[in-house]
Order: sequence, then C-alpha cells, then structure tokens
Amino acid sequence: MTESNTIADELEKFADFLRLDGQDGRAYAYETAAQVLRRRRVIPPDPSQLDGIGDSTRTTIAEYQHSGTIDELEELCDEYPWYDAMRSVNGIGQARAQQIHEKFNVESLDDLILVGSDLTLISGIGQVTAANIIESAREERDSK
Repeated sequence: MTESNTIADELEKFADFLRLDGQDGRAYAYETAAQVLRRRRVIPPDPSQLDGIGDSTRTTIAEYQHSGTIDELEELCDEYPWYDAMRSVNGIGQARAQQIHEKFNVESLDDLILVGSDLTLISGIGQVTAANIIESAREERDSK
C-alpha cells in the first residue's frame, strides 16, 4: 500500500469518528482529503503543496507523517471504544454499531459475539445477517 493510501485510510477512519461525534462538516473535509490523496502516488514532504485540502487537514496529515498517529483520532477512539471495536466487522456500519451498542451495551468484539442471535432484535437484522456479523466478529477478534 502506498503512503498516500495509508494516510487516506487513516483520514477516512478519522472522518468516521468525527461523524459519530456529530462533527459532520469536519468529517466531510477529511473524506474529501482522503479522496485527493488516493489520486496521488506520492505525498509531498510539505503537505501545504497539496491542492484541494484545507490548512487544518494539512496539519493533520503532517502530524500523521511525523508521528504515525492522529492525536484527536486517538482521543475519539478512547471516547468511542465500542465503535473502534465494531467498525471493521462486516455488516456493521456506523448506524448499526450505534444501535447494537445502545441496545446491548456492546463495548468489544467479545461482547458482540456473546450477543449472538439476539442481534435479530434490531430492526433490519435477520438470522443470516446476525450469523454473518458474528462470524466476521470472530474472525476480527482472532486476527488481532
């Protein structure tokens, strides 16, 4: 994976958490920046040379290039650990993760696996979808 794709992935993750936190405008800016980066093979050492990306987002890119992390993203992951756990599970998007968290108080992949077929109590989740979610959660947990 190229550096630009790696950073784009991280910006998309940041956008997901910002949207979860109710910061839709900022989330949109980071999603747009991720799209710009995906169209580039190489990111200049000075992110100010990137067109179509605002100053704040450029600062975030520079932070990631320098440290390999985005401090505010780390804070959001700490604030929403349940979403951090569920976001990589197939069949679970942001809205569904929030429903599962609120209905079953799921905080981790182990919690999600324990819910099992009770996932069908959430509107839009049938037996097959529940089974697929649980299988994906097991695979995610076992790969870590």
